[in-house]
Amino acid sequence: MRFVSLTLVLLSAPLCGAGPAWDTSLRLDLGPNTYIVVNTGPNRSELIPYRLQVRGTPISVDPITSTLLIDLDEDGVSEVLTEETTARGTGLLERAFRLYRVSPKRIHRILDEQSFLSSVPLPVGSEEQVRVFVRHQPSGSGVRSGVLALHREHLAKETHSSTCKAFRLEHGQVLTAPCP
Repeated sequence: MRFVSLTLVLLSAPLCGAGPAWDTSLRLDLGPNTYIVVNTGPNRSELIPYRLQVRGTPISVDPITSTLLIDLDEDGVSEVLTEETTARGTGLLERAFRLYRVSPKRIHRILDEQSFLSSVPLPVGSEEQVRVFVRHQPSGSGVRSGVLALHREHLAKETHSSTCKAFRLEHGQVLTAPCP
């Protein structure tokens, strides 16, 4: 497993270029001569790729609550796993894990899976909650690439169930894998 140090910078203006003020900006090194800038705010976030100090095309995403770097295909350039708030309101909070692959000039979303759901539908008291835990298992024992496992727990008023989904990345494509 590769450990990455993250630098958190609190800014009142964006780290790169003109635009609205961001709550935080992070520069995350993904591999040789490649990094990404993550700008986060309360209502939206932005990912900006850089290769050899040249800015690529930024993309706007939902508000990011967490970021993790995982070299899933073990090619020396990490993929970016975010947890983003996809819906919120009275009695509702929903988040998703999204995996991004960074090419020299663009960012591609390659996986989008629900990570959290809490809803209180009418009648009050029938709350439903879904929680997903992420686990990265590097390659080994003949496995060609690492595995990203999502362990899902579904909690309702009187029921509880859990499932697992796992993915691996090969030649830029997300494939299903057996759960570890």
